[in-house]
Amino acid sequence: MIKTRVPIRDPFVRRWVMNRYGDGTAVIDVTKKSFLGIIVELGSEKIAHQHVLPKSMEDESICITLLMPDSLKSSFVNPDKAFVMARAFERMYEETFKEVVSAFVRVGYSDYDAVTMFVTTYFGNGAEDDKLAEKLRKKWRDHQNWLRKKIAKNLAA
Repeated sequence: MIKTRVPIRDPFVRRWVMNRYGDGTAVIDVTKKSFLGIIVELGSEKIAHQHVLPKSMEDESICITLLMPDSLKSSFVNPDKAFVMARAFERMYEETFKEVVSAFVRVGYSDYDAVTMFVTTYFGNGAEDDKLAEKLRKKWRDHQNWLRKKIAKNLAA
């Protein structure tokens, strides 16, 4: 297995990736058939005649380690592409949040309960998670306000 590290600065996004794709640890085993495997395969480059792989200068505490499959043994993920992968994870986290909360709201839950269900599902319970829930509730309200303005603008046009 070849290891690559992806620096994810936001601790909540890092925890979401670890809980969704791994088993709660910072080391995730990647298969080529998974979505994460496809992202890693797109971000990997073939090693020509390099004997030393580029090293990331990031702090270990903000990185997740991806164990790449043996089929990519002659590849590596360039640190610049690892940062792009981190941005993709952040965007995927936001999109998943909006989709899950909107699904709960459509079923009949209140906005407050829908965000609580998302946090409980992906993060568990705790004092730090209460801060996250408040942050996400504000993000959901901002998203709702943006949608209202967008609809009003489209109706006016």
